[in-house]
Amino acid sequence: MVIVLLVGVSLWAFTLINQGVGRIYDDRVIPLTQLKIVSDSYADTVNSVNKADNGLMIPSDAVIQMRESQKQIKSQWQAYVRGRLNPEEKKAVKNTAELFGDADALIEEAIEILASMGDDLQWDEDGETLITDYNGDLYEYIDPITAEIAMLMQIQLRIAGKERQDAQSIYDTVFTAFIVAALVSLVSMGLSGLMVSRSINGPLNILHTGISTVEKDKDLTVEVSIAHRDEIGRVASSFNNMLSEFSGIMKDVYSSSHHLRNSANELTAITQKSREDVEVLSLIHI
Repeated sequence: MVIVLLVGVSLWAFTLINQGVGRIYDDRVIPLTQLKIVSDSYADTVNSVNKADNGLMIPSDAVIQMRESQKQIKSQWQAYVRGRLNPEEKKAVKNTAELFGDADALIEEAIEILASMGDDLQWDEDGETLITDYNGDLYEYIDPITAEIAMLMQIQLRIAGKERQDAQSIYDTVFTAFIVAALVSLVSMGLSGLMVSRSINGPLNILHTGISTVEKDKDLTVEVSIAHRDEIGRVASSFNNMLSEFSGIMKDVYSSSHHLRNSANELTAITQKSREDVEVLSLIHI
């Protein structure tokens, strides 16, 4: 019964732990990856503008990189918001989404300007590149977004940590239950073994004492009292029956011996009387 209970508790605990691990991966690790891609894509967008402004990347390549980043932002954010969000996440998602509009509009303006340049960087009348203003302005719009995303990532990590603690708590509980159950099982088996030993050794000792008494005192009236209906009880009953039979036989032998002794005494008396009569007759004839 204890083993069946342990198996049942183990299956239940492993199911809960497996569900917890699944939630950590599906609801926390995957969303955390999605958020990181969104944050990195915004960083790549700013980096592309900065490189183009400093002549480290041709405008057409910057456009390609920025459009790919925007594509990643859109797909990963949509995948994230379709997931299971708790109230705290929903509030942060709403705040973050409100920042996307102005930032995306500014990014589209920067892409259009870079696309108009083709492969060659162009400058205005003040000697600055046409993209210079966006190089600074994008930080102002994107930094709040990355800050909100960082907060969402912290929420993911905090909830994942709680899920991990819950799984550890279940493991600790089951492990403790195993130890307690094992100790209870050992004590129960020990007590059961002791009870079985006493239930066997006790009657055997009584039977042994009875046999020893018969052997020592030659007393066939001894009766072994064992109130068991098992093999030992049946042996004790057979032993009592055997002693009863022996006792009856000995009584019959004693009775026959006594009768024979009386008959011998009577025969001796008759013989003596006959001898005396013969002696008297002999004296008369003389």
